[in-house]
Amino acid sequence: MARPDLHRNADCTSIVRDPRLTRIANELSAVLRPSIRLLAKPLKIDPPVGCTKLGCCPDLPPAASWPTCRIEMPKPSEAFLNTRPNDRRLPPDGIVELAFVGQINLKDVHPFDTEARLPSDGLLSFFYNPQVFPSDATSSGRGRVRDHRTGFSYNLYGFDNIDNWQVLYSDANSKLERRELPATLPERIRYKPHSVKFRMEQTVPSIETSFLTGPNSDSGLLNLTKEEWEIFRELRYGLRANIEINQMLGFADQFSTTIDEGSYWGARPKLFPGSPVMETLSKNELIATAQNIRLLLQVNRFDNSADWWGRDGSLYFFIRDSDLDNHDFSKVWGGTE
Repeated sequence: MARPDLHRNADCTSIVRDPRLTRIANELSAVLRPSIRLLAKPLKIDPPVGCTKLGCCPDLPPAASWPTCRIEMPKPSEAFLNTRPNDRRLPPDGIVELAFVGQINLKDVHPFDTEARLPSDGLLSFFYNPQVFPSDATSSGRGRVRDHRTGFSYNLYGFDNIDNWQVLYSDANSKLERRELPATLPERIRYKPHSVKFRMEQTVPSIETSFLTGPNSDSGLLNLTKEEWEIFRELRYGLRANIEINQMLGFADQFSTTIDEGSYWGARPKLFPGSPVMETLSKNELIATAQNIRLLLQVNRFDNSADWWGRDGSLYFFIRDSDLDNHDFSKVWGGTE
């Protein structure tokens, strides 16, 4: 059996041109977003300092601290911990180092950034914490799990921490040095090095977002009939599913229709305090807010020897358009699937 072409072209322009979608062709054309596809290939050694890559060790300014997050968790009982001797323990201060996902030399992607959204040079470095920690300290809570082998019930902490997603921008004048991974970082989240090549592709939004909604709904920018809904879904799935899609910008390839907008509303109170709450916004205000959400990076499970992200191995970093325009990467949030 032939191996699937995980890097096949996934440009969505053909969806707009499909004759069965003629009624909405102009509206679909208006919401197309160009993406920069990242085609990853395994390397035996880490490339030189400053190169674009996924995995291995980051290149950071000498004064830059390794990104961390702090996880709030009630202390588990000793009896519970004794049933899980192989688990990594949350440090007493709750501080956890983030795994290094990859870095993008912006000079490399600049020729593919047709909308000139990213800085023309410098280095973007992406970090994420995939680790969660269990505690039996409370009797109830969201995501409560019961271990029938030991009889303990527990909650998992850390998966929804906004600080799990961090992006560092080093401008072109920054001196960079290769930084070794922290000794406390588990082996399973030390990703192997991969080189990256680039390709520009047009993307379309997912259905059931503020951009596209289905029959019997008027909550989106563009409402599809039942027939258009099925055609669009089939075409998009045929182009984008079952392949490895790592990309910058464009629309996220999300299985859950709320990974971008839903994660934004969860992050909004902390990252953007003082913003109006979702329930007070009109339909048009909700659509305008959603249009201000931009995918910064989407990474699939490029290292098959490491732990997956989420359920299916997809990791997303999002940013507001206004912050992207200002080259402010301090307010990034994300999600996994």
